[in-house]
Amino acid sequence: MADYLRTMRWTLYTTGTILIALGVVSFLHPLASLMSLAFFIGIGFVITGVNHLIPWFSMRESSIRPFWLLPQGIADLLLGGVMLARIGVTTLMIPVMLGFWVMLMAGLRFFTAFQIRRAGMKNWWMSLFSAAALLVCALVVIASPVIGALIITGLIGFAFICAGLLAIVEGRLIYPAAAS
Repeated sequence: MADYLRTMRWTLYTTGTILIALGVVSFLHPLASLMSLAFFIGIGFVITGVNHLIPWFSMRESSIRPFWLLPQGIADLLLGGVMLARIGVTTLMIPVMLGFWVMLMAGLRFFTAFQIRRAGMKNWWMSLFSAAALLVCALVVIASPVIGALIITGLIGFAFICAGLLAIVEGRLIYPAAAS
């Protein structure tokens, strides 16, 4: 049992250290971090495209073969191929896509704020304020993809560092050296 505890402790220490290092690298090299993310998103679309095409072709004789598999598979393959062929463009697309997603969230919050107001709830303005703050953030990210890239890589770095620290703490608290 002591060997298992020691193995788990050092596995978590190693994992934590690697994650912290990745987080620091993400902070120090944001462009490389974002380009890596763009690369993996491109690979993900290619894999998803193939994943849709395999059942399309293997289920030819089936009456339950979903039609959408073929166009979705082709679209995913094409998008993934373009993303991989134009990694720089993909890198710039990520912050802009994030900006438009945040803008959509702001629109939904605006809509919700007025629904809450019509329902007679007191603090409806908090949702309105939240929507306005999200809209400002979205416009900043869309207007300056560089700021968006820094935000994304900062969040990635922060998440890696937090995950690394938590792994080390878990190794220390759940699998302590005194137990071995």
